[in-house]
Amino acid sequence: MAVKTITENQLLGEKGIAFIHKLVLEMGYVWRPTTTLDAGIDGEIEIRNPVTGQVANQIIKVQSKAVTQFQSETETGFDFWPADKDIKYWLGGNVPVILVVSRPSANEAYWVSVKDYKESAGPIKKIHFDKAKDRFDHSAAQALANLAKGSKYGAYAVPRPKEESLISNLLPVIRLPELLYIASTTYRERKPVFEALGKQSSKHGAEWILKDKRIIAFQDLRQPPYDAICDRGTVEEFHVPEWSDSAELERQRDFVQLLNCALREKVRLFSMAFEHRHPFHCYYFRGNRDLRPRSLGYFGGKNETDREVFKPYFKKGGMVRYCRHSAFKGQFYRFEGSWYLEVTPTYYFTRDGLELYRYYEEPLKGIKRLERNNAVRGQLIMWAELLTMPGDMYRPEYPYLGFGSALDFGLSVGLNDVDWLEREKKDLALSEGISLPLFEVAR
Repeated sequence: MAVKTITENQLLGEKGIAFIHKLVLEMGYVWRPTTTLDAGIDGEIEIRNPVTGQVANQIIKVQSKAVTQFQSETETGFDFWPADKDIKYWLGGNVPVILVVSRPSANEAYWVSVKDYKESAGPIKKIHFDKAKDRFDHSAAQALANLAKGSKYGAYAVPRPKEESLISNLLPVIRLPELLYIASTTYRERKPVFEALGKQSSKHGAEWILKDKRIIAFQDLRQPPYDAICDRGTVEEFHVPEWSDSAELERQRDFVQLLNCALREKVRLFSMAFEHRHPFHCYYFRGNRDLRPRSLGYFGGKNETDREVFKPYFKKGGMVRYCRHSAFKGQFYRFEGSWYLEVTPTYYFTRDGLELYRYYEEPLKGIKRLERNNAVRGQLIMWAELLTMPGDMYRPEYPYLGFGSALDFGLSVGLNDVDWLEREKKDLALSEGISLPLFEVAR
């Protein structure tokens, strides 16, 4: 059973901040801690006249680093090596920032003005503290006041650093067949071809297109049952890169059509269908006449989870109103010589699990309005795992199309999700004419 813990380093950090708080009050100044732990700045000092009590909005930002032992310590000093991202953040604003390194167990604290030190020390990454000159106690009060008064502008600090991991909706194509085949045929439409192939069509798939009295396919057209729908003597074989890597737009279009055919066959293994009608053009989980909900288990990043991919919704009288199917729109793109599938999660609605629900726009708009980033991200992860799932004894590896993991990116900046969602909620309410309460009650 998982339990919550507080580490010794967390306790040490809090001791360091508490020690700074005590020392600042002894100087007669005001200490204000930040609301979050270890976000780049731990608090601020406002300079106060100890005699009159007057304050004038003269602010110094403080970063606390509490340690049990000083690095390279001698009788006269020690070194501290800050992270590059911390230095960049401290120097990013025009408000003075001081670094206070403390050893709470010995009641010792030392400080340095980050900007002044870096201007004098140059590109040297380490910061050296002089124990006699840099002591952080009541004797530092005047130097701190001088530092705050030396700031020419109002207090400004860059946004707190926030590392973000972004997952894209692009899945790289990593497996294709080696060959494709072209042959002459008298067929002009797909339906008669399926009729000619009969029961064999569902067994052998439909990774082929008809164009200019020819059939272009990933399957070997010389083999049954395809030899019954084309002139076997006209069959030519080509290496797939002659189409996939071609700069000719016509060949690229043909290849994308083949990829779309292959994708339809690939997801069919998971009991999915393709809705070709406008404006859907989406792949969705099939329903069933008895309206049994269907769930899909997958690994959602850190834990195993599942999602309802088919669910009926009922009216008050017990009659089915509509059914919701998890779906995605897929579009192939070629970037810098490589092919990718763009996956856009969406939903498909039927009236009985099979037939399209004619008023689908209402529930679709409703769910899109309610969904937030985490919900969409969860769907994307589900689709990415399904499309990259390897074959097993129950479901063989699909031979004509394979995908790699969704591309992800790391960023050193990000948005506070809580603030973003609050703004999004208000913008949505205003756009729909919904009146917001004057005060919101915390729940």
